[in-house]
This record gives sequence, C-alpha cells and structure tokens, in this order.
Amino acid sequence: MKNRLLFTFIMFAGSLLSCHKDNFPYPQDSNYPTVINQLNSSALTQLKASFVQQNKFLQSSLNKFGYCDMEEINNSVESPPVSSLLTQSEVVAIVNSFVSANSSVTGVKNPADLKFSSISTDSGYWDGATYWYFRTTNQHIDTIEVMYSQILFHVKNHELVYCAGNWYPNVYIPAKFNLSTDQAKSSLLNKIVWHSTIAGVPYSATITSASLAASTTHLVVLPVITDTKIELRVTWQINIPMPVYYLMYVDVMTGELIGQEETIIS
Repeated sequence: MKNRLLFTFIMFAGSLLSCHKDNFPYPQDSNYPTVINQLNSSALTQLKASFVQQNKFLQSSLNKFGYCDMEEINNSVESPPVSSLLTQSEVVAIVNSFVSANSSVTGVKNPADLKFSSISTDSGYWDGATYWYFRTTNQHIDTIEVMYSQILFHVKNHELVYCAGNWYPNVYIPAKFNLSTDQAKSSLLNKIVWHSTIAGVPYSATITSASLAASTTHLVVLPVITDTKIELRVTWQINIPMPVYYLMYVDVMTGELIGQEETIIS
C-alpha cells in the first residue's frame, strides 16, 4: 500500500488538444463549460494594488486569475498589534467580514455559505501573537461538489493575514447531460491504470466490467486549470474499488476522461 494520493489531470493533451467541437459525437451547449481566463498584466497589477490597499495586514496575494493565492508572499507587511484573546465565534466573524469585503477574489457570494472542515489555534510565540487557522469545505452548488475548492484563512491577533484558494461564483450546470452514469462507466471499460509499489516499481490494473459494477458514481464539478484558463467541467466521478483503486472523472457533456485520481493510501 502506498502512503500518497496521486492526482493526474489530463490537461487537454494529445486528443483533447486536437479535438474540435465539430467532431464531438454529442449535442453541444454553447454555454458549456464555464471558462475563467487569465487576467492581462495591467488588470492584474491594478487588482493586486487595490487588494493590498484594502487589506494592509495580508501577506498573501492573488494568482493570475485574480483569486486569493500564495503565489506571492509578502513578509514585510505590518504585523497586527497584539490584542486580547478572541473567541472562536469572534474569529469566524473576522473571516466572514474579509470574505464579504473581498468577494470578487474569494469567489464567495455569501459568507453564510462557508462551512469549515477544520479550525485550530496556536499561541505563545515570542511576540505574544495568537494565530487561528481555518480550512473550508469544498464549494457546493446545490448538491454538486466543486472539487479542490477549499479555502485557507489565517488570522493573527485580530487581523486576517493569509488567504489561499477560492470558490467559483458562476458555474454553468447544463439542464440535460449527454452521458448517463452507465455510459460514463462503459467508456472506461478495459482502460489500464497504473500504480507503483513503495519501492517505486510500477504495476498496472485493468478496469473490468466487474470493477465497474462495484463502483459508485457522484456528480461533481472538476476545475481543469491550464496556463491561461480554468474550465469548470461537470463530470461523473466514478470511484472504482479494488483492485483498480481509482477515481475517474468523465465529462457529462463530451464524454472525455478529464482526470483520474489514485486512491490507494496506507
């Protein structure tokens, strides 16, 4: 058993890059998928400057799509003054206030929608500072989970000093899907996936009809990130158990295998 979780995106390489929509065997929806393009340098510079001005204690910055990220860390910003200890509810209010004031860069329309998967605190540093660490759950659109959309917040004393991650304020979900769950599963039959031993020796597993029959399926949104854009793909997440041990993501509109995630952990 391996002690890692491997995620592999199929970033429109090979056939995905060479495909044209006219060649897709399914009806097309002009609104799909939702696309978020990289900001031009001028717009991004202005957005970062405004973000810094509005949040003078924040050490983290924005990525090329204009969302909170840790691509740049500014350790020279002013440190928040030491203050009285806060309760958890008071710190949650600080996080919610930041999100409300910075909705365009967090992607969160309503702070009340935030749910936290973990909250912890730490204190006793030489400067007397107290830190709080928050991690949100993934974004949900009704019952549809948006994968890899957790947001991290760090609060030092009374100020938010770090934010990384984002939700997506507008995600288009087609009213009718081209692929059913059974069709998505069938597209994976006889596909070979790869694992490796602790020693790094690769070995393969084949997706059989039996493993597909034992699999479970959920509808999720999978962000596919390239150098210039983010595409929010609605996919069937197919969890294939032993001996395959993989999550497979099949686009509900195009039938393409968008990503795959190894699930063997120890």
